[in-house]
Amino acid sequence: MSKNSTIDVQNTKKINKEFEKGDALLKDLDTAITIYGSARTTRDSKYYEMGVEIGEKLAKNGFDIITGGGPGTMQAVNEGAYRVTGTKSIGLGIELPFETQLNQYTNMGYTFKYFFVRKVMMVKYAKAFIAFPGGIGTLEELFETLTLMQTTKTQKGKVYLIGTDYYSGLIKWMKTSMLEEGYIKQADIDAIILTDDIDMVVRELTEKFI
Repeated sequence: MSKNSTIDVQNTKKINKEFEKGDALLKDLDTAITIYGSARTTRDSKYYEMGVEIGEKLAKNGFDIITGGGPGTMQAVNEGAYRVTGTKSIGLGIELPFETQLNQYTNMGYTFKYFFVRKVMMVKYAKAFIAFPGGIGTLEELFETLTLMQTTKTQKGKVYLIGTDYYSGLIKWMKTSMLEEGYIKQADIDAIILTDDIDMVVRELTEKFI
């Protein structure tokens, strides 16, 4: 066996092990919500405050919470969920030079080496998705989730975008460029709910899943 073949076999084993670890951790989840958001959100940001609020309110209504386990918005959401006794405040981290451990408000978690395994786990065990403002990583997670919904690889129905000031330009572009030029359908737009109303999001999710 060549050196490259040996490396491929070793990597495949490592990848399979990560899937097994993720499944073992999350397999008992029934009503989890995955929330995406930036690691760069500061504590004095309104989005940090909103992250804490939605994490706590979802937890009080019976949901477990999945985030990327890092700082910023992810920490905020985990902080809110952590306040509610019995809630699983889950962090699915990734090995990065600037993110060395899960935030202190997780009570379940795993740190992955492979991004794609982590993303599978964040989608597979969630009932719905919420995205806060963020950069390239957050947008990548958002659009991969929308792609899976568009192609019916996942049956989850809606993505809630928190941050009307932040995301309104993106939604406008999707409507006036992507939709008008035929690259997406109206159903793809309808799958996105843009809002700053935390209570509405919590109410809709609770009515549907609890």
